[in-house]
Amino acid sequence: QISGAPPGERPDLLAGTTHSLQAYREYLAGSEAMQLLQIDSARAHLERAVELDSTFALAYIRLVDVDGWSLLEQDPQSRRENVAKAMVHSENLPVRYRLLVQFHSAYQAGQFRRAREIAQRMIARDSADAEAWYQLGEAHFHNEPNRFPHSDTLGNYGKALNAFQKTLAIDSGYVLAYLHIVDVWGNCGADAPWLCLADSAVYATRDELDRMYGAATVERERQHARAARLAAAYGWVDAAPTSVRARTALLNLLVARELYAEAQAQIEILEAEGHHQAAAAWRGRIHYAHAEYADAAAAMKEAISFEGGIRELVSNQIVNEPVLALSGGGLFDDATVFFSTVMQMIPDDVPISGPGNLQYTREHIIQLLSLQLLAQGGGQTDLLSRSTHAWLDTLDNAFEPGSTEHQERWTGLGSTMLASYMGTRDTTTLARFISQVDTSSSRTWRTMLAHLELERGDTAGARAMLNTQYHNRDSLELSGNAGAVRQFAWADLMARMGDFEHAMDAYAQFDSIPPAAWPGLHVRSWAERGALYQELDDREGAIDMYQKFIGAWENGDETVQPLVDRARAAVAALQGELGEEERGRR
Repeated sequence: QISGAPPGERPDLLAGTTHSLQAYREYLAGSEAMQLLQIDSARAHLERAVELDSTFALAYIRLVDVDGWSLLEQDPQSRRENVAKAMVHSENLPVRYRLLVQFHSAYQAGQFRRAREIAQRMIARDSADAEAWYQLGEAHFHNEPNRFPHSDTLGNYGKALNAFQKTLAIDSGYVLAYLHIVDVWGNCGADAPWLCLADSAVYATRDELDRMYGAATVERERQHARAARLAAAYGWVDAAPTSVRARTALLNLLVARELYAEAQAQIEILEAEGHHQAAAAWRGRIHYAHAEYADAAAAMKEAISFEGGIRELVSNQIVNEPVLALSGGGLFDDATVFFSTVMQMIPDDVPISGPGNLQYTREHIIQLLSLQLLAQGGGQTDLLSRSTHAWLDTLDNAFEPGSTEHQERWTGLGSTMLASYMGTRDTTTLARFISQVDTSSSRTWRTMLAHLELERGDTAGARAMLNTQYHNRDSLELSGNAGAVRQFAWADLMARMGDFEHAMDAYAQFDSIPPAAWPGLHVRSWAERGALYQELDDREGAIDMYQKFIGAWENGDETVQPLVDRARAAVAALQGELGEEERGRR
């Protein structure tokens, strides 16, 4: 007997799509695993299904879906081949399934408008077709719904949301819909040129939306979207309580909103269900959010030490967090090994998005991240200088100097080059780099120019740049990852110019902003503040800062230990001075 059709499908029709009962059972198991985003399991079952029946069109389609949900191991060529196989073997399928195959053919070809038309034909045939509604939502969600100005040929956040909600209303077991509902609500809650209303979204500038609906209504709808997003994440966990991926999505929102008590409750559930690795990773993530870098690194090192741990973390979309937490605790070698291992999971010929959303090879990305981690440590000046020039040589060899591709990649590396300079004082790096870019178009380049002017002895020029770019800064100067590097560099420039109090205030900005992708700079800011407190004869303040620095990196790599030893020596000297003063008072 054939039973147990996966969400969105019917056993009576599915029974006619394969001649192999065992292939169909593998298909069922793979489809169920896919709903829980258990990618490895889903792929194994579905590959077995097509081994048992090489004409099983729907199994090929599900393999296309599985590859699309793979975070790192996506293979566009494989998807195209599986769609082609499904098309070849779909001729004798019932109409509904022929249309489903045609939808995927259009979707994979990027013909989103045609894909939506096919999904709507399926809905016209049967308004209770849950998968048709889901695929309609997919074709809206992935067709640039965030482009503005917006044409009606593009996707639409509101229509995508409506389709995904219809899917769940018809079949509550189609839990994949929750993932996109969470994502869409996030976009609907953003301060962006659209507003989600009813079953669609209106695209217009913020001023136009305020005039059309009233500013209060616009803000109320966005607040509603933010609340609905968290509710949807909880709904996903309720619908799939054993899914680590679902709980990860919820934890991401809770930590982002600083709802740490609720996040801790979810971590305890992961622990109780035996997901010790994911629980350790999320403990590390919360420590990281509190800038408790040593504890964050220790927890994340525990998480990646589990057998098969790195792959398990990646499958649950825990990828960037280990790199950040490990580097924040001075474990740069572990961070490099983790990231390199993750990169090895990507097929050789698949390009990877790097800085500026530009395409790089896997080897390029590994080399670049290694350089960025080395720059954060700040202790290996000679190696860092050589590595920086080696990276520029790599770009020169991979992309023709003077070409658009070369210029784009060169220009997109400002933060890395500035961070490298802060660890080396190698002006040849900056001079080589700045000679190739338009410094007027980048905030980061202007920060570099200020340092070069000081190096050349032009204190007045450096001070003028500092006043213009930092003291009279706009809201973007210190925003994002690039802003964090500029923050460190401006503080350093002020310290070098003898403006210790302003430098102290600048370094202190790191304590009031969320940890960026350069946590090593935050840790080093404590050591820099310790030195500044010394200059200002505030011994207790200096000791406090040095001890924060020591606490973060005392268990770090050997390469950072000279910096830690230097801080310890400074603390010992300062404590000795304080002791002498105390004895003198007695």
